[in-house]
Amino acid sequence: MYPSNDELLEIRRKHFLPTGLTYHQEPIHLVKASGCSVWDQEGREYLDAVGGIVCISAGHNHPKIKKAIYELLQNDEIQNTSLLYKFGI
Repeated sequence: MYPSNDELLEIRRKHFLPTGLTYHQEPIHLVKASGCSVWDQEGREYLDAVGGIVCISAGHNHPKIKKAIYELLQNDEIQNTSLLYKFGI
């Protein structure tokens, strides 16, 4: 169902910039997250102590955040924009 760690590392070597470093010898292939927990492809649960900015404060897949995102998607609202443009060109 999920690619193996070796397959993921090969994809990374083939498609990622070499400056996109990892800081581990054997990567963990995380496939699920909820609250402060994440799970790997083998079903092992880990405490996420290094998640991103929002994951640290709200946890993964917070129901209120998921609901708000779902509503934005259903309304075809803009997901992301860039400030790299100029008016009046």
